[in-house]
Amino acid sequence: MGKMMGLREYARHREASGLPGTTLRAVQKAVKSGRISTIPDAKGKTKIDPAVADIQWSNNTDPDQSARANAGRRITLGGTGHSESNEQNAYWDARTRREIAEASKAELELEEMAGNLVDKDGTRRAAFEVGRLLRDMILAVPTKLAGELSALSDTRAIEARMREELRKPLDQMARLAKVGLPTQEQN
Repeated sequence: MGKMMGLREYARHREASGLPGTTLRAVQKAVKSGRISTIPDAKGKTKIDPAVADIQWSNNTDPDQSARANAGRRITLGGTGHSESNEQNAYWDARTRREIAEASKAELELEEMAGNLVDKDGTRRAAFEVGRLLRDMILAVPTKLAGELSALSDTRAIEARMREELRKPLDQMARLAKVGLPTQEQN
């Protein structure tokens, strides 16, 4: 039997050896689940034989579970660095991106429910409709005034009459902007 260690000391031993399970909590879970055995010392304190426990840990630990628990950590064996497989890193990277995307989506939905977002396409469509309506109303003015203005010779009277008729569509658009333009659903 080799040198006996306490739980914390065994966790440090695993870390120094480049093995997974480098925290006190991980060692406690391994003991509690029966994956590694302990021996009470003369004072009744729990001790671990590291050589035996390392073998038990290896034999009694699900490698997939260990990989998930240690994802993203760099594992060093015998002093040389070996990173986890690219497939596992790719899985965790993809999962992280998915979680970030889901969180972003939830934040956008919350903003939408609070009424803080506007529909970009709907806004563009409404602006186009407003512009087209104003254009059509202004372009109708010359047709409406042509006969009346041809009879006038006073330029001030012609200008005043044109201004009056041009102001009507502009005032009408200002009123529509206050109450809101009718949407296609309302038409």
